[in-house]
Amino acid sequence: MSGNQSSRGLTWALLVVMVALIIACGTAATAVPAAPEATTVPAQRAAAAVPRPTSVAALTTAPVETSDARGTLNIAYTKLGPPRFTPNLFGAPQVSINLSTVWESMFHADPLGNPQPRLIKEWDISPDGFVWTMKLQEGVQFHRGLGEMTAEDLVWSIDNRLEEGAISRPDNMFETFKCEGGGMTVIDRFTVAVDTANCGVRFDLTRNTTTGRQGGQPIASKKHFEDLGRERSQVEEPVGTGPWVSVEYKSSEIWRLEAVPDHWRKTPNFAQLNILEIPEESTRVANFLAGELDSMHLALESFPRIESMDGVKLKRLAADGQMVINLPGQLYVDREDLPAPRDVSQPWISEDADTSSAAWEQARLVRQAMAIAIDRQLMVDTLIRGEGSPTSLFTGMVHEQRLGALESELVYEYNPDRAKQLLAEAGYGDGFEIDMALTARSWPVVAQQGETVCVM
Repeated sequence: MSGNQSSRGLTWALLVVMVALIIACGTAATAVPAAPEATTVPAQRAAAAVPRPTSVAALTTAPVETSDARGTLNIAYTKLGPPRFTPNLFGAPQVSINLSTVWESMFHADPLGNPQPRLIKEWDISPDGFVWTMKLQEGVQFHRGLGEMTAEDLVWSIDNRLEEGAISRPDNMFETFKCEGGGMTVIDRFTVAVDTANCGVRFDLTRNTTTGRQGGQPIASKKHFEDLGRERSQVEEPVGTGPWVSVEYKSSEIWRLEAVPDHWRKTPNFAQLNILEIPEESTRVANFLAGELDSMHLALESFPRIESMDGVKLKRLAADGQMVINLPGQLYVDREDLPAPRDVSQPWISEDADTSSAAWEQARLVRQAMAIAIDRQLMVDTLIRGEGSPTSLFTGMVHEQRLGALESELVYEYNPDRAKQLLAEAGYGDGFEIDMALTARSWPVVAQQGETVCVM
């Protein structure tokens, strides 16, 4: 990329919030649906059925009865992946599937992104802001008769996720829960204190422990890990406190689960859940049309065909995913233990941390140019067919409505001519080159969004 394309291609402060779309027949499509009749395919839909593709794993058709649960719910994902059943293997796509079935998180987010109780019943923070005290729900049982969830399980689960070599080991989470000289202390059977005094006040304890924000943090069974051993517990017989218990897992093919009777929070209305991996869009759609699937991942281009069908409901979940472009190296604190050290050769990074310096002003002009050279609304309207909205805050999917008086300072309107002018003022009138690395996600048009940014 070079010239004007390069100057615009650098405007990667792109933030697009996408709406999750759940396609279902009948009256329900969530893991804990409202009515069991969703597995019944309407007659008018069956008329449009196609032969069932052979690439789909055989589904259980015999009714399964568990407590008040009835019937079977069949859902297709683009990717199920290999088994990952301990917190240290936390990663996509399994984490989102696990946390909606066999696992539950410490907290969950309300529609505004505020942390709400889940496995953590209540919590408070000391007046100095250093000590968080968290109380667990009592009486919550692990699957397979492994007993009641306790504070020891919470501490073990976080230790396991943050151990050396873990797949997901967020630095901010490590500094909060594993702060040297502080960290986690079991107060009693259902209470844990987290002391961050030597690491400073931490306001982000809930960031990586809340579903709907940064993934969530499950509380897994320490006893299960000890009984099976490390290797087996990572891939066999997943155990959690969630509303579904695992029956069979065939890697990259199908996961069969059954409803937990008398679950502490809510027993699913369906007795059985089959989660299938079907990578091909045409195969998923064909099985849905044939009545073999109740819900599925759906590509945007298939919307018109599916949404117009009788007996089909399309449920939109706001702020389900956010596409961002991360520009590392902007942490103006010099410490060897911090990730992504500053690379002052990058035009958006100042070689001087003094905000009144000429170098800082030059980098600021570049960053502002990057912020206004992307037409976010056009991308929403065309690439994701209006199923989303532009946003201006990094990881700020639910915070746009809270900006208030800050909106004029933090929301940048698309202005490519002004972007060119700012780059010229910063000494980059001919633009500059940069590489973009895309992270694989199950969200729609990820690659296309990156490509579009580069040619705007």
